[in-house]
Amino acid sequence: MKPVGEVCAVVNTLEFLAKVKFCARCWSCMVGSAQVSGLLRKLTRGEGVPEDFQLLGLLSFGMKETARCKGGKEAAGVLADLLSSEEYVAHVENRRCPQRSCSGLTTYRVVAERCAMCGLCKQVCPEGAVLGEEYLPYLADNVPYTISAEKCTKCGLCLPVCAENAIELV
Repeated sequence: MKPVGEVCAVVNTLEFLAKVKFCARCWSCMVGSAQVSGLLRKLTRGEGVPEDFQLLGLLSFGMKETARCKGGKEAAGVLADLLSSEEYVAHVENRRCPQRSCSGLTTYRVVAERCAMCGLCKQVCPEGAVLGEEYLPYLADNVPYTISAEKCTKCGLCLPVCAENAIELV
């Protein structure tokens, strides 16, 4: 059994650990999987540090060597695959999610060249994170909208209303 889906490898591994059936006869699986899940959640929030790589490697090795059940050995294998992936490196070193599925590592921005300044994104934003004013033809200093990273909850409501595809995930 391997994790599958349209999301990144870190999230897939987290979901896999949540679904795998452990025998509950050994501490390595019970404690190790809880620690691994906590460390992977840190990565999805953008809080991962390079030392987590060593700790995850030790946990993976420990689980693989001491697990008594098939589930524990599979979980260790999936974790080892994650640690050798480019996506993991991107999460830790570059602080970004290549699949753009970890909300803690993505931001929304308006591409000024594509923005029609219609105001639809501002209308649907429940947090008031979209800043700017609608286009007024008699003003010479019309400025495209921007998205405040501090206010944005990454709900994604602004994406489908933008007819110009001026809002992108970075």
